[in-house]
Order: sequence, then structure tokens, then C-alpha cells
Amino acid sequence: FDEEVKPGDRKERTGLVRMFDLDTVSQFEFGPYQVLNEIAHGGMGVIYVAREIASNQVFALKVMHNLDISDQELKRFINEAMLAQKIEHPGIVKIHDFGVVEDVPYITMELLEGTPLSHMLNKGVRSRADMLTLLADVAEAADHAHQHGVIHRDLKPANIIICETRAVITDFGLAKEKESDFHLTADGSKVGTPFFLSPEQVHGDSDVDGRVDVWALGVILYQELTGRLPFIGNSLYKLYHAIDSQAPTPPREIDASIPQDLEDICLKALVKDREQRYLDAGTMATDLRSHLAGEEIHVELPAEGAGAVGSRTRDLLLAAAGIGAGALLCLGILRLIGALK
Repeated sequence: FDEEVKPGDRKERTGLVRMFDLDTVSQFEFGPYQVLNEIAHGGMGVIYVAREIASNQVFALKVMHNLDISDQELKRFINEAMLAQKIEHPGIVKIHDFGVVEDVPYITMELLEGTPLSHMLNKGVRSRADMLTLLADVAEAADHAHQHGVIHRDLKPANIIICETRAVITDFGLAKEKESDFHLTADGSKVGTPFFLSPEQVHGDSDVDGRVDVWALGVILYQELTGRLPFIGNSLYKLYHAIDSQAPTPPREIDASIPQDLEDICLKALVKDREQRYLDAGTMATDLRSHLAGEEIHVELPAEGAGAVGSRTRDLLLAAAGIGAGALLCLGILRLIGALK
């Protein structure tokens, strides 16, 4: 999750403590659950350890920060939570329950014991082969969710928990972007920011599909290979502009030891035009597995420059070119009239 809470931390009041004006969240009853303690918080919500009163089982309880949501957004949350609850896959956190208590949307899921992938990327504790294997697992899990009609929309290392040898995606059903929740740094080091958004999401397109998660997988792979993010900016405008209109530096220009196949897989996932991106996460996982097995793979990348600039930026450039050409034509005509006089 975005930010882990450590014992002794004294942070600003968050989540249920703020919403219900509590001195402490310990032993607070929230609907059918007894909240035990806070374990993490981020831009969209807070996660607690909570005991279900009826069954005495312990789960991870996530409540949303943002209560200013429309009926349509709440309906989407419930629909996606219902779909996510039906998904059975070792690489996707199992959702136990969801609902709304006193206008506060919540979701409970299995309580995982592990380490966020973001911590591993920062510390470099696993070999490249291990990290690629985990990413292939994540891609296959995402593909499974897509086949069941669920798109994550906020896939990032902080939402991937490594439990010994398996990677588990969390936060299905609650994924949502909100500009006011983003906090940017010039070097892109802050977790829980929009550095993993696809060009479609930057545009605010409503018809997004599983390829937004494929893009996010490409950003994660880029991080694994280079230790950097492919797109950065110290403001939303600059970051969104980079995502939409700038080509990422090829990984092998940063580290020549990176195999060409891995660079191709990474750049294929990061093609601006989603029609030329990997069509699904499963195909990307297959290519990663083939590389790990030493098998030859062929990744078809768009021609140089094609798909590197977002469609809306292209439209603006073409419009600007048309205006420029028109201005030059008018200037030429005026000069010709002057000469005839």
C-alpha cells in the first residue's frame, strides 16, 4: 500500500479516526467488524486489521478516504467488488466482504503476510530472474481478472504483495484515480502517485480496458530493469505531457547489460497507442516466461515514431502544423501582391 504505518508513528489523523472523531481506532466497531489497528494508509483509503464479530476471523479492512463520490461511482465500486469477490486465483487477494457503513464504502480481504513489491524494488533484494518471474505471475493474475471483467486501473508495486514465492495483487474493486490525491516529486520517488497511469487514463477516457494494466506492467518492468521510472514530472501537467507525448529512454541506453528481448517486451507494453500495445497481459506474461526459459521471442514494435506520441498530442501537432502552413501561405500571397504593386 502507499504508506506503511510503523509502531510509534505519530501521523495526522486518518481514516476512521478522522471520520468518526475518535481518539484511537483500537476496538472501534465498524459495522460487522471490530477494528484492531491501522496497518497502512494512502491517497484513497486506510487499511486496518479487523476481526469479524460473527466469525471471529481476522481480515484486512480497507475504508475509502474520499466520501465525496457520486451514485454512479458508488455503483461501480459495488459492481466491481461483486465481480472481484468471485475471482479465484492465487495471484489475486481474496475478497471476503464489501459494503457501506454510515456512508463509508469498505471492503474486507484476506490478511496477507508479505512485503510490497515497492520495497523490493527500492532495496534490490531479489535477482533479475526472480523479479521477472514474479512480474510474469502478476501479468497472468491480471489477465485472469480481465477475463472475468475486472480491470485494476491502479496497478503499481505498492499494490503487489510478495508472500514468500508468490506475488499477490491487492486493491481490486477500489482502484480509482483522483488528481487531488497525487503528490509528485521531481525524481518520481514518491509511491502512490500517477506515474503508472496510461495515456488513456491521462486523457480521462471512459472506455478503458485491460490494456491500462498492461501499460502499468510495462512501467513496473521498466523500474525492475533500470531502477527508474520511464516518465516523471514535478507537476501533473508535466507528468501527463510526458506520458502522452514523450518516448521513454530505451532501457539498454541506461544499462547495456539488459537483454534486447527484455527491452522489446518493456517498450511493447509502453506503446502509447493501445492498439499497438500488447493486446492482453497474458501475452506479455508468455513473452516473459519465454525469455526466462531461454527461448527465442519476437516482439513486434511499431515503426520508429509510430505510437510514440499520444493521439491527442498528434492532433494538436497536426493542427499547429496546419495553422503554420496556412500562415506561411498567407504571407507568401501578401508578398506576391506587394511585388506586383
